[in-house]
Amino acid sequence: MKKIYNVPFAQIALHSAPARVEKFFSSLLFSLPKPSDIRFSVDLFFEKITDNASSGKLEKRSARVGNDFYILDTKQNRAKINFHEFSDKKIKLSVDPNFDLYYLYTFVVEPLLVIWSASHDVAYLHASATEQNGEATVFCAWRNTGKTNQILKRCQEGHNFMGDDYCIVSEKNVYLYPKTINVFSYNLKAFPAIFSTLPMATALRLKITMALKSSLHSLSQITTGGLAKILYRISELAEISTNIKLTPSMLHSSVTCSAQLKSMSILLKTDSSDKESSALSKSEAVQKLRTIQLYELKDFFEIFAQYQFLFSSHTESVAQIINFSKQYASALSKNVSSVTLSPVFSKKIIDRNNI
Repeated sequence: MKKIYNVPFAQIALHSAPARVEKFFSSLLFSLPKPSDIRFSVDLFFEKITDNASSGKLEKRSARVGNDFYILDTKQNRAKINFHEFSDKKIKLSVDPNFDLYYLYTFVVEPLLVIWSASHDVAYLHASATEQNGEATVFCAWRNTGKTNQILKRCQEGHNFMGDDYCIVSEKNVYLYPKTINVFSYNLKAFPAIFSTLPMATALRLKITMALKSSLHSLSQITTGGLAKILYRISELAEISTNIKLTPSMLHSSVTCSAQLKSMSILLKTDSSDKESSALSKSEAVQKLRTIQLYELKDFFEIFAQYQFLFSSHTESVAQIINFSKQYASALSKNVSSVTLSPVFSKKIIDRNNI
């Protein structure tokens, strides 16, 4: 049995996926019509992997057994990859049904989507995006800079949703990345109206956890030594537990699958009172956007470096991965023209310790 999830210009196909896998992907990606222009696919085959990866050549959380490369999760479940079987149009992975799905998607599948898209002149932007009147506004940013708050604000104002963690650009159009909105307590504090859209039990749990997190953090500031570190660590765990996923419909927002690119900003954290935005040249914008994306893919490239180390005697390489930085810059150059740097107050928007 095969389950298909569509993203712009590509498809993710789950083969023989158990219920837990389908539940995870259904909570992560919402329904999107089949793209008219499918340029490649990612096929995930869920099957028990009997090869003993632990007996092979190990490098951190990866292993080589014969010609197969394995990624191991914290419980030693395995995903098997042979990069040299990848093609321009197909990526194939074999995955143990018990593999850590968050790790699989965030550090393997999603990076492959980004990398292969660039080889097809499609650029994923680490950005949030909304649409109004057929035009898309895009907010690119490093992690924890405030891009989710930007779309929450605009969705409240009647704009349509086009992406929270990523959006996609091709031929100067913006395309919806159908991933659910990742919300933490600092977003909930900035937009308390979200509570009214949640089930009562969920809203109550979040409010209690947020209050606990705030109290623990305050206590960590007035104590010293090991106790202060313990309290701070528990407060951070409480913060993680406030993470929930929202669909646009829960925010009473519609989605737009594609729109013409209107404006693009790169958000910068700042404690300064200077709110003035500044324009970037095309080359400066491409360089900054590429730097942001390479940072988001650093964990994947560490995995790939382990692969190269384990197969150091092989002279072959995967061109899409090796040439990603160049291909991504090329895809950006074809889509990016006017970009501004926009200061965002970190204390008001993303300072989790003030919650």
